[in-house]
Amino acid sequence: MSNMQVMVADVVDDLFRKFGFWRVARALLVAAFRRRSHVNDTRHLSDRMLRDIGIHVEDETLKPQSFSLWSIRFPNL
Repeated sequence: MSNMQVMVADVVDDLFRKFGFWRVARALLVAAFRRRSHVNDTRHLSDRMLRDIGIHVEDETLKPQSFSLWSIRFPNL
């Protein structure tokens, strides 16, 4: 065994004697399954939100407007 493994074994043995097997085992399981913090993900944000928070957006294209019969204007005759 390497020197580091011996040190870890000694520390774990001391923890077993001080706190008991079940407490140390539970603490190790909690530490193993604890959710790690994730990097902020911006994939779900719209282009407008990305521009608002200062992230450069690759596609700066305008969306085509839908045609509506209400937008037809007739000149006064």
